[in-house]
Amino acid sequence: MVLMGMFVCWGTEMSRDSRLQRLISLIYKFIGYARTRGLRHATKLAMIKLARSILKHLEAGEIVQPVNPLALGSYTNHEQIRRYFQSRRGPFLRAADSLLETRPFFTLWIIPDSSWLAGLEGILLELQNQIYSDFETYVQVPRTLTQSEHRRLNGLQARFPHLHLTDEGLASNISRFRGDLILCFSAGDHIDSETLLQIAFVSQKESGCQCFYTDHDLIAGNDTTTPFFKPDWSPEYFSNRLDALYPLVMRKASLEKIGAQYGVGGGIGDLRMIYQKLIETGATGFHLREALFHRSQETDRIVRGWTLAKVQPAFKGVPLVSIVIPTNDTTRFVDGLGVVNYPTHLIQSIFERTTYVNFEVILVDNFNLSAKTKADLEKYPISYQHFKVGEKGFNFSQKINYAMSFAKGEYLVMLNDDMEVTTPDWIEQLLEYAHRPGIGVVGGKLIYPNQTIQHAGVCFNRGEAIHVYHGQSKYNRGHQDFIHSVKNFLAVTGACSMIPAKVWQALGGYDENLAIDLNDVDFCLRAFERGLRVVYNPSCELVHFHQGTMSHRIQSPADREVFFSRWSNYAKYDPFVNGPAEQLLDVDFVF
Repeated sequence: MVLMGMFVCWGTEMSRDSRLQRLISLIYKFIGYARTRGLRHATKLAMIKLARSILKHLEAGEIVQPVNPLALGSYTNHEQIRRYFQSRRGPFLRAADSLLETRPFFTLWIIPDSSWLAGLEGILLELQNQIYSDFETYVQVPRTLTQSEHRRLNGLQARFPHLHLTDEGLASNISRFRGDLILCFSAGDHIDSETLLQIAFVSQKESGCQCFYTDHDLIAGNDTTTPFFKPDWSPEYFSNRLDALYPLVMRKASLEKIGAQYGVGGGIGDLRMIYQKLIETGATGFHLREALFHRSQETDRIVRGWTLAKVQPAFKGVPLVSIVIPTNDTTRFVDGLGVVNYPTHLIQSIFERTTYVNFEVILVDNFNLSAKTKADLEKYPISYQHFKVGEKGFNFSQKINYAMSFAKGEYLVMLNDDMEVTTPDWIEQLLEYAHRPGIGVVGGKLIYPNQTIQHAGVCFNRGEAIHVYHGQSKYNRGHQDFIHSVKNFLAVTGACSMIPAKVWQALGGYDENLAIDLNDVDFCLRAFERGLRVVYNPSCELVHFHQGTMSHRIQSPADREVFFSRWSNYAKYDPFVNGPAEQLLDVDFVF
C-alpha cells in the first residue's frame, strides 16, 4: 500500500514541491513498513538503506542515486538482493522521473553482434522496460540481407516506432540523430531499466561533463558475474584501459567536435578510436557507481583487446632529471644480498642499469656519511649535500626541501636510499607521464625483495591513507588487473616519485609542518586540489628494502593531526578507489 501511494502522490493536480514533500513523507512510512515486515534481515536492511539514501538525496534536491548494498558478502548475494528490490524501487524512480524539468533525448546506436538479429529483438524488448522513455534507436544492418531478414526487420520497425535502420556507419548518421546524448552498445548487452533515467539526471547536474559511464558486469546465462568497479574519471587509466569505458554515453556536441573521420565503419572497433580521441581532446566524464550495464561475453572478448600492455615512452628531447636521495648511511642485512650499504647499493644500480642518459644524482646526508661510503661512491659523478638537523629535531620535509634547492633538472625524482633499480627504463617510464600537461606527480611500483608489493598507489580506506594491495604477490592481478594498469590516484609514495620542477616550486615543496609522516601524500593532495593529476605507472618497477631512509616508522601523532584536519574529506570519499572493489571482492588494501 505504501508503494502504491507513491504513484498517487504524483497526480497532475499537485505542484512539484507538494509532490516532493508527499514523496518524502511516504518514504518515511516505507522505512517503518520495512522494519516491521517479516522480511529476511539482510533484505530488510538493504531496503531501509535504499529508502534512507533516496530520502537524503530528495531532501537535498538531488538525483535519486542507487545504493550498492556493500554489506551483503559476495557479488552473487549483492545481485540477488539488487534484483529483489529493483522493481520495488520503480515507484521511487518514476517519481524522480517526473521531477525532471528538462528532458534530454537519447539516441541509442546498437551494434550488431554474431547473432545480431536475435540479439536485436531481445534488446528492443528490453528497452521497452526503460523508466525513461525519451529515446530513439539506430541499428546498422548489413548491406546484404536475405528476404527473411528483411521481413523480420520490417516487423521490428512496425513493433518499435523508435527504431531506425541504416547501412551506413556512425559518422554518417550523427547529423540525423535527434539525441543530445549518444549511447553506443552491442545488441548482446543488457541495460537496467533505470539506466537512462540515472544518466538523464546526472547529464543535467554535471553539465560540464562530456561523457558518462557506469560500472558493469558480465552476462553468464541468466546470471551476472565478474563485476568491474571503476574509478571516477581517470584520463591516464582510461587511455590505457579503453575497455573500461565501454559502454560510454557521449554528448552529441562532443561527438561532432571529434570529427567525421571516426566512426566510419560503425562497429565496436570504431568506439575505441572515438574514446581515445575524447580523452586526447580533454573531455571529462562522470561516473555512476553502480553496475547499470551488463556486458555480453562476446563484447567483452572484443573490447578486452583495447588494453595496452605497456606504455612505450614517446616524449621528445632529453630533459635533465635530478635524482635526490636522502640518506642516513644505513647498512643492513638483506635476504639474498647479505650486508648492504643502502646508498652505495642504490647508486651503483642507478649508474649500472639506467638507460636514460641526462640525469644528475644529489645525495643528501645528515653530516654523517662514513669515509667508507664516500670511498665506495668515488667513481660515480654525484653531488653531495649535508643537512643539519635543527634544534627541534629531525624534519624529513626540511631535508627534502633543502636537497631540492640544489637540483638543476626540469624534472625532480625523489628516491629513498633503501631501493634498487631493476627496470632499466625506469626514468623514461616516469617521464612519459610527468612531461604531459596537467600531471603533478608520477610514481612507480615498489616491490619487496620477497616479490610482494610495497606500493602500487595510495588510497583512502577506513579513514587512513594506505598502500593498495600491500603485501600481496607482485604477480597478483588485483581487481580487473589494477596492479598492472596505469592508474590515477589521489597520491603515490614519495619513496619513488617524479615531479615537474615547476610543480614543485609552485606548491612550495613539502610542508614542513609535517615533519616525518604523510608529507608525500599531502604534497600529492595539494597538487590534486590545484587540478593536477597523480599517476601510478607499474612499468617503472623498483625493489624497496624499506625502513632504510629513517628508522622512525610509527606515524607521528602530531603529523596525523595536521594531515587529517586538512584532508578529512578524502578520508570519506576516494574518487579513484571504488568501494565495492574492496568490500565485495575481499581485496586486501590493508598494510
